[in-house]
Amino acid sequence: MKRSILDLLALQEVDLRLRELEKRYKSLPAERAELVAEFEVVRTALAKAENIVKKLELQIKSLEGETAAKKAHLQEVRVQSGTVKKVSDYNNVMNEIAVTEKAISDLEEQTLLAMDNLEKANIHLEKANRHYRATGRTVKKEVLELDALKETILKEVTAKSIESKQLEKKVAQSTLENYKILLASGKGVPVGKVQGGSCSNCSLGLPPMTLNEAKKGNLVHCDNCSCLLYDPEPNE
Repeated sequence: MKRSILDLLALQEVDLRLRELEKRYKSLPAERAELVAEFEVVRTALAKAENIVKKLELQIKSLEGETAAKKAHLQEVRVQSGTVKKVSDYNNVMNEIAVTEKAISDLEEQTLLAMDNLEKANIHLEKANRHYRATGRTVKKEVLELDALKETILKEVTAKSIESKQLEKKVAQSTLENYKILLASGKGVPVGKVQGGSCSNCSLGLPPMTLNEAKKGNLVHCDNCSCLLYDPEPNE
């Protein structure tokens, strides 16, 4: 195979690696944002679980305060009942005692229910906390890995760019200009093979004249996709 084609293939290998690196580099911000969004969902879930626990704790405190006030009032009414002389007043006091006792019973029932809910909420909160910590560790690790990968890619891009410029000097100017146009299009590869009488880039058959020219060890063009082609087994 001619040296000119080997040099062109060496250039393409470097440039395709550069294209791959640049594509990977462009995908990093979206991946990083996805990780941050994933962590935000977990953080929001934890905040919601914490809020539920706080509301239940306040509810229980309020119920207990209301229950204590009702019990204090009940004690006062019972003391008052001992000084009542009229039957009608006594009946009113007894009715108030009954109503207050019912209210206390209802409050205590609500408190027990709230305590049960708080126990369940605390279990859920602990799970949310564990998930938050585990996700936080994972996300932090992956974000650091992405940041490290970003730096690694930048270093390799710099090195490959220098290598590409050096290899370009070995390629004929007319061929290089055509090659760069094909590379910039991003469609397949700029330089392909003649395979079974077809273009390896678009798989369409090549005319006999083109095949004969490639067989001589020369670089040819695909009439369909414009790809530069070479015969890997020329009659040199």
